[in-house]
Amino acid sequence: MNIRLAENADMEQLYALGQGVSEFEVSEETVEFWPKAILAEALGSPDVAVVVAEDGGKLVGFALANINTTLQKAIVENLFVASTSRGQGLGGELIRHLCAVVTTAYACNYVISLVPPEAEAALQTYQQAGFTKGHTFVWLDKVYVDDFRR
Repeated sequence: MNIRLAENADMEQLYALGQGVSEFEVSEETVEFWPKAILAEALGSPDVAVVVAEDGGKLVGFALANINTTLQKAIVENLFVASTSRGQGLGGELIRHLCAVVTTAYACNYVISLVPPEAEAALQTYQQAGFTKGHTFVWLDKVYVDDFRR
């Protein structure tokens, strides 16, 4: 298993992994995962960090963070491990690797993620990676373009 920064060549596999993941749903109105064109742009952006887990040339997981260098903050937007690779600690490895990237390459001093309260496995993964559980909030969003609408 190799965990590394994502490359543009990973785009198709990365999109295929994230497509249709119900855990990424934040509202009934919006898409579950990033639209393909936006994900492709994100891979080349200085405002996004993506790490992938690769096994035998095939991507089996990823973690994606939105970077705000002015606020020295990274928001882990997505963490995913394919069902065939779960239960081996890969989610935690992806989070730790992503945190190392955003704190060193992007000088972020604060890393957060939003996790549904009922997602016990995800909560445990983050807590084992050193995150502490904060307050529960209600997600509110407003969609301005059809790319983000279901």
